[in-house]
Amino acid sequence: NFIFALLTGLIFWRVEGERPIFPEKFTNRIGDFLEQYIAPPFLYIKKQAIVLLSRRKKVVTTQIKTPSSIHQIIRADAQNKIFHLAECENYLCKNCTITFINPEIAEKAGFTPCPFCKTLLEKTRKTFKEYKP
Repeated sequence: NFIFALLTGLIFWRVEGERPIFPEKFTNRIGDFLEQYIAPPFLYIKKQAIVLLSRRKKVVTTQIKTPSSIHQIIRADAQNKIFHLAECENYLCKNCTITFINPEIAEKAGFTPCPFCKTLLEKTRKTFKEYKP
């Protein structure tokens, strides 16, 4: 405890005088030591990791866009029983206090999409039905 009290007093004394905590010669020597002895192994490891990662095969994945994967969070108005998708201009209305994970859950709960969101959902569902893997 005594050693830490002395270090704390030294730090406060240096900071109060608006001087660096450690003298400039000391920090320069530490910096030189780090650059000369510590940094090279880490730079070598970094280069080897980049070489290994560049040899990996790149896997191309395609995600099927379903109505539930396109619109992650749906906001709904509890009074009017209408929900809005993220693309809708009414998405951030102050009456929209309920959130759903996807449109199917909102529809099962008795909510209906607004006219704009209804056309978006119809387009998405039509695209999904036409897609055959």
